Amino acid sequence: MVRLVLLGGAFVALAAAFAIPFVLATLRKKTGFAFGVTGAARVIASDVGIGPELILRDDELGLCGKPDYLLASGAEDRLVPFEVKPKRRSARLYDSDRIQIGAYLLALRATADDRASRVGYVRYQTGTFEVALTRDLEREIRQLIATMRRARQVAVVHRSHNSPARCRACSVRHHCDEALG
Repeated sequence: MVRLVLLGGAFVALAAAFAIPFVLATLRKKTGFAFGVTGAARVIASDVGIGPELILRDDELGLCGKPDYLLASGAEDRLVPFEVKPKRRSARLYDSDRIQIGAYLLALRATADDRASRVGYVRYQTGTFEVALTRDLEREIRQLIATMRRARQVAVVHRSHNSPARCRACSVRHHCDEALG
């Protein structure tokens, strides 16, 4: 039994070693995008099973998360978060995705300081968007975090929409006394 488990683990490690370059090549071919860097990029971590998981943390802000891909690129091996939204078809980047990548960049800076990139990428079906960690974006994220913390202290949180579909998909629907339909 132990031998079977060891063989299974070795098979998974071997499969991952061959799969990572294949997946990167496939992503480059399908997207026409070399992950926003000149030269090769390597998958360092992944939340989609391509590589090991790595949680990015900023304890000061209370942020943590795992981008779809964390890539190493360039001569300095800069770490770059790369998020894939395969069903999104838009000519503009959604604000929520910009904030998500910005939060990853802040957490990456706290986690990997000197190796952290100041840019990350979001890939939609229709294109790839670059998000730079600017002072304005950092300020916006800090304000959102502060707003969320204040909202958690409110005794009652009311429904913020009139969409029965959103209510049906809500994870706390069974505990809500304002659910629609």
